[in-house]
Amino acid sequence: MEIFVDVIDDEPTEPERVQDLNSARVDEALESWETNSCSIQTNVSRPETMLEFWMRQVKAGVYKYLPLVARVLFAISSSSTQIERDFGIAGQLVTPQRGSIAPQNVEMSAFLNCDRQFVDVTQCPKIHPRDIDKFIPSNVKVGMEEDDAEGCELLSGYFSSVDDEDIDDTVT
Repeated sequence: MEIFVDVIDDEPTEPERVQDLNSARVDEALESWETNSCSIQTNVSRPETMLEFWMRQVKAGVYKYLPLVARVLFAISSSSTQIERDFGIAGQLVTPQRGSIAPQNVEMSAFLNCDRQFVDVTQCPKIHPRDIDKFIPSNVKVGMEEDDAEGCELLSGYFSSVDDEDIDDTVT
């Protein structure tokens, strides 16, 4: 055990100190990126790709962490199953019956369906009935004047004139 005396600390490393060290490394790398000038090299046939640029930076020893970020950002997934699943869900949302659904609603519905680990819809706050109008998008509201007798007459053909309570009374 005497061999490892200089390696072993009596005090464990605090997570805050590790986080501060990582944050300092990131800040140092970003500051170096902002102050140093690097350019993409152009061969006779074509300019180098972003991944080639960052690989050159690694080989030159200029940057250590930023090339890892570039690899994550510019990597191509090895499987297309998740993408196909996402498009399948979006395809189920857009049907002839829902032909007028807004693109942003399709996008948000697909996001909420595919990324449930990011959004817990059960934790959304309850909307008070008096505030509901504030949360209904204007593109789904039908503008009608209260004194629009013709519009009300047109709509009356689509709705039952019988109240639910009347139906309950006749059943019992």
